[in-house]
Amino acid sequence: MRRFLFSFELMFSVGLFIVLLHPESAKLLLMHAPTCIWLAALGILIARAFQKPLAACMLAGFLAGVLYTAGYQQLLVQPIHQLSGQTMMVTAKIRSYPDVYENSQRVEVSIPKDVLSGFYPKADFAAIGYLPLTDETLKPGDTFEALVSFYEPNKRLDFDRQQYQMANGNWISFSILKNRETKEPAHFTVTHAEKVPWYGLPQSWNRTLGERILQQFPEREGGFLYSLLLGNRSALDAIDAQN
Repeated sequence: MRRFLFSFELMFSVGLFIVLLHPESAKLLLMHAPTCIWLAALGILIARAFQKPLAACMLAGFLAGVLYTAGYQQLLVQPIHQLSGQTMMVTAKIRSYPDVYENSQRVEVSIPKDVLSGFYPKADFAAIGYLPLTDETLKPGDTFEALVSFYEPNKRLDFDRQQYQMANGNWISFSILKNRETKEPAHFTVTHAEKVPWYGLPQSWNRTLGERILQQFPEREGGFLYSLLLGNRSALDAIDAQN
């Protein structure tokens, strides 16, 4: 039984990988899904007739991997990626504490599904955005309304930022549209939540404990412990960060 399960999983992964290498094939595969299923069923019956159950199991796994990934790409990934290049007004919810830079802050947000014109996806989806600096620190549960422009991150120094962000559940990126003359946001308002929601509590506890560590230990040791214990490398000095 274990051998059959392993073979099914292996061929499922092969089918998944092939579709990910050629995502443009997802639509074609779904259009001809009934034909693929009938051909696979015929192949499975032939394999069983020749008493090759392992071959039948591997064929079933391959077909399942191909069709599952094609459906996932076509019904979930593609509708979101079609937002790339579009500018629209959105109201989104903050999902995490931001990474603050000199002139902006990078934050994970939840985008409402109604910005999409299709039936899928059925739920809100996550994205990464670059917002203007705010007087009060943004936290999970806060909401903002802004005129944003969606885009797909490009590769930088052979690092595929889009694949990395998608692996962390963030489907697309966006930036705030700015006035060409004043360079100020065309529209950006924030509504702060009264308290951090339940899903943001671990992040809140993480930040609180990290602040205590930085208060109690010298700068270098505190930054190292913060990174080692809580996974936040923002307080590391340049040498430790490079090492």
